[in-house]
Amino acid sequence: MSEKIGEKAARSTVYLLIRRIAGYIVRFAAIAVLSRRLSVGEFGVVAIATTCINIMVVFGAAGIDSFVIYDRNEGWERRAKSAWWLNIAFAFGQSLVASALVPVVVVIYGDRELVGVLFSLIVTFFIEQLRSVPDSLLERKLDFRVIAVRDVVNDVLTGAIGVAMALTGWGVWSLVLPRLVLSPLMTLATFKLAHWVPGWRLYREEWGGIFKYTINLIGSSLLHVIANDGDTIIVGKVLGETAAGFYNTGYMLANLVGRNVTAVLVQVSMPALGKIKDATGVLGPSCVRMYRFIGLVATPMLAGMFAIADDLVLLLFGAKWLPVTTLLRLFILFTMVRSVTSPSGAIFNVVGRTDLTFKLSFMMTPLIIAAVIVGSFYGVGGVALGVTIVRVVMGIVAYLISLRIVSMPLWVGIKAMIPSTVASAAMTAVVWVEHMALQRTGVPLAARLAACVGTGAVGYLALLRIVSRSAFMDLGNVIGRASPRLKRAFKFAAPTSEVP
Repeated sequence: MSEKIGEKAARSTVYLLIRRIAGYIVRFAAIAVLSRRLSVGEFGVVAIATTCINIMVVFGAAGIDSFVIYDRNEGWERRAKSAWWLNIAFAFGQSLVASALVPVVVVIYGDRELVGVLFSLIVTFFIEQLRSVPDSLLERKLDFRVIAVRDVVNDVLTGAIGVAMALTGWGVWSLVLPRLVLSPLMTLATFKLAHWVPGWRLYREEWGGIFKYTINLIGSSLLHVIANDGDTIIVGKVLGETAAGFYNTGYMLANLVGRNVTAVLVQVSMPALGKIKDATGVLGPSCVRMYRFIGLVATPMLAGMFAIADDLVLLLFGAKWLPVTTLLRLFILFTMVRSVTSPSGAIFNVVGRTDLTFKLSFMMTPLIIAAVIVGSFYGVGGVALGVTIVRVVMGIVAYLISLRIVSMPLWVGIKAMIPSTVASAAMTAVVWVEHMALQRTGVPLAARLAACVGTGAVGYLALLRIVSRSAFMDLGNVIGRASPRLKRAFKFAAPTSEVP
C-alpha cells in the first residue's frame, strides 16, 4: 500500500515540478521585460502593498485547507462543505477589515498609488479563497496533474497580460491587474476539475470541530505572516520603497527553490503521509526519507544559485538590480536550512499536533522582529543578516522536534543530511572557481550561466555518487517511480551490486 502511495506521490511531484519550471520560465521571461520597463520603486510599491494585504488577511484559509486533507473520519464529505462556508465567512470578514485599513496604510507610507493596488489585491484575495477547499480536495486525492495543467495556463496568461500592459504604459498595474482578471476564471476551473460544489447548507454544527483543529493554525498563520512580511513593512517604512524593492526581490529569488521545488514536495507530502498513516500507522522512516530526498534535490540548487548569484541577477533584472546580489546570498543561507526542514509543519499537521506549529511561530516572531529592527540600523544588508540567523536556528529546532514526534533518533536525521550537504559544498566550490574564471576571460553572460549550470548538475551527481552511492540510488529510485527512463539512467551509473 505504502509503495503505491509513494509511486503516486512521486508522479504528483513530477507533475508539479514541471508546472513550476514551466511557470517560472514564463514568469522570468515576463520579469525580464517588466524589470526593465518599471522602476525599482514601482516594484517596491507592489511589494509593500502585497505585504500589507498578507498581514490584513492573515487568517486566509485559517488552516481549513489542511483540515480538509487531514480529516479522514466518517462524514468528511459533509465537513468539507461546512469547511468551505466557514472559510468564506473568514475571507469575507478579513476583506472588510482590510478595506477599512487601506486609508491607514496610505497615511503611513504617504503614497496615494497604494489605494488602487491595495483594493485590487483585496478583491483578488477573496476570489482566490473561493477555491481553497476544492483545491484541497484535489490534493487529498493526490490529483496534482490537473492542478499542474491549470496553473501552467494561469502562469502563461498572467505573464502575457503583464508584459502587454507594461509595453503599453500601464506601469505598476502590470504587476497587479493580470492576477485580478484571471482569478475568477481559475476559480471556476478549479470547481470543475474537482467535480465538487459546496451546496447551500452551511452545516454550522461542524464549525466547532473544524475550528478546534485550525485554532493553532490560525495563531501560527498570524505569527508566520508577521515574521515573514514584517521585515518588508519595516524596510519599506524605515529605508524607503527602493530598499524594499531590493530586499523583496532578493528574498523572492532566494526562495525560488523553497517556493517551487520544496513547496511542491511539501504540498504532496501531507496527503501522502496521511495515507501512509492510515495504512501503516508508522511515519518515522517515511519522514526521514522525505527529508533526505528534499535535501538531495533542494540543497544543490540553492548552493549553485549562491555561486552564480550576481550573474543570475544581471540576467533576470539588469545592472540596476545588482545590489540584490549580497542580499540574495545571505537569504540563500537560510533557505538552504528552511527548504530541508520545511516538511516539519506537514508532519505536525498529519499527526494532529498543530499546537507545535503555533508554539514555534510564537518563539520565532519576536526574534525576527528584533532582528529586523536592530539590523535596520546597518541598512538593508543588516536586516537580511539578522533574519538569516534567526531563521537558520528556528529551522533546525523544528527539524529536531519533528524527528522526535515520529520517534526517529537524532543521529538518523543528521545522517540523512550528510550526503547532499557534502556533495553540494564540493560542487559549489567548483562552480565558484569556474564562474570567476569565465567572468575574467570575458565569456558572455548567457554562456557563463549555461556552463556553470551544466558543470554544477553533472558535478553534483558525480560527487554524490562518490560521497554516498546509496543516496545516489535513493534519488534515482524516487525519480524512477515517476519516470522509468530516468531510473534506468541512475541504474546505469551505479554499481550492479547496489542496484535494488
